[in-house]
Amino acid sequence: MGQELHGAGVLYDLAPVGDVVPEDRRATNAPIGQLKRDFGSDPDMVGAKVQEFIAGMHEAGVRTSVKHFPGLGQVETNTDFGVALDTEVTADSPTLEPFRAAIDAGVDSVMVSSAIFTLIDKDNPGVFSGKVITELLRGGFGFDGIVIADDLGAAKAVADIEPSQRGVKFIAAGGDIAINADPSLMGGMVEATLERVAEDDGFAARVTESTARVLELKESAGLLSCG
Repeated sequence: MGQELHGAGVLYDLAPVGDVVPEDRRATNAPIGQLKRDFGSDPDMVGAKVQEFIAGMHEAGVRTSVKHFPGLGQVETNTDFGVALDTEVTADSPTLEPFRAAIDAGVDSVMVSSAIFTLIDKDNPGVFSGKVITELLRGGFGFDGIVIADDLGAAKAVADIEPSQRGVKFIAAGGDIAINADPSLMGGMVEATLERVAEDDGFAARVTESTARVLELKESAGLLSCG
């Protein structure tokens, strides 16, 4: 599959899925289990499959993104259609191990979920949470690569946040690339980001840090030459 993607000019695949769906929740887990998007219910097995996928894609010259950190396997609601709550996952849950395995395998980016993980940060969706992105993913897991958001445009999970502020909040939490499935919102997101850069030196440094990561990702995919 990696060779086919590369041959078609696709150099960045937003996969693999690292979510672990408990067997007894497969029928009620709308975003992953019901859609049969996962590798299974055992964290070790899922981690092994994730590493195999990453290795195969890298061999074909395709960059990868494990998702949906810190895991959508135990929610009921699909974040595309509503607010999803996870009341069980903690910073040391076994279901996080596939993401650690992906990082060990050299995954190029990690996609963060827009679900709310109440035992990690009860006040913010994962995509807007410094506790999820900066403290857990970057600090706890030691990941210094690209952090990409699940959809910040059309997803109902973020509908209560002013559209222009979604990218700002994601970047402030430690993220790098914002996915936006509603192109009509992009202009406002860009404008709000530039306004925040102009008035906040700390945020401007955050954007510069993200810019460097994105350029490094493009260079690794052969899309530019740095230096």
